Amino acid sequence: MAVLALPSGFVVMGMGVFHSMDSKVLAGAGICVAGLLLYVAGWFVGVRARCPLCLIPPFHGKGCQKERRVKRLFSSYRLKVATDVLFKNYFRCPYCGETTKVASRRHR
Repeated sequence: MAVLALPSGFVVMGMGVFHSMDSKVLAGAGICVAGLLLYVAGWFVGVRARCPLCLIPPFHGKGCQKERRVKRLFSSYRLKVATDVLFKNYFRCPYCGETTKVASRRHR
């Protein structure tokens, strides 16, 4: 989402400058700021989510070799993990291949 928000914000800002409309310039700036906030929030959430077996965060590319049995969605391992978490409540780690049920951890 953040990847699409930044270019679209710049397009809206450019349209506002071209047509001399301050409201479009402000709307474009707002879209850009929202995209940056979404990117930072996704980064913080993605760093904390880890596979319990190999302890590698599956939402961040680490450059490690992927498990050969793990499937991709639209040629993306992260998108496959995200859709599995949302719709199936479990995911298969792209690095170790371990299937893990999604559960929140309680810190004491």
